[in-house]
Amino acid sequence: MALLRSISLSLLLTSLVGCTKYEFIILDPPELSQVIGRDVDVVFSSPSVEYRMRAAADRLVIQIFNAGETPIRLDGARSVVVAPDGESHPIVGQTIAAGSTIKLIFPPYRPVTSDEVYNYGFGYGYGYRGEMYPEHRRDSHDRGDRYRSGPYRPRFRADYFHSGFYFPAPPYVTFDDASPIYWDWLGETQIQLTLAYDRDGAVSEDRFVIQRQKTE
Repeated sequence: MALLRSISLSLLLTSLVGCTKYEFIILDPPELSQVIGRDVDVVFSSPSVEYRMRAAADRLVIQIFNAGETPIRLDGARSVVVAPDGESHPIVGQTIAAGSTIKLIFPPYRPVTSDEVYNYGFGYGYGYRGEMYPEHRRDSHDRGDRYRSGPYRPRFRADYFHSGFYFPAPPYVTFDDASPIYWDWLGETQIQLTLAYDRDGAVSEDRFVIQRQKTE
């Protein structure tokens, strides 16, 4: 019953999240005020670079194109995004070669890892359990004494069982939430974005206020 309740809750949350989609609108500078949708890039230029913006997976994707003949650097020390909660977050500096682009995604995706442990077996009281670990996984259980097969390696050991069958465990997912680079953009809220550039010692800045809004 607990498994069924868990599945039902997951399906409910998925359906609720899936009902709402978001796009973005540039509020400032006012001369660039327009909707950033999912179908077509919004393209405009500043004195420094060309911007191509689009909504994708409820995130704002900004491609920055260097149309100049020399490299230009996105200056991470001067660039900043103010999240909807008012907290400032850094932007990683990058050099953009002449005639090339870089991509920024807001909010940034957090890096995740998944340790998939597949359990199988049955018994009552004391029995045996088999586990298949990803070949790349290295932890305190890995002492080099497993037989290896394909991308997974098995481990067999005696263990205490309640009666019944055992099914694959869900992946164990973790992410580093301590870095100031990562933040959340939820609901119909706005960010303030400052992008600073350095080309041959000449520094310039582009500033935007961008609103996240529902489309359906």
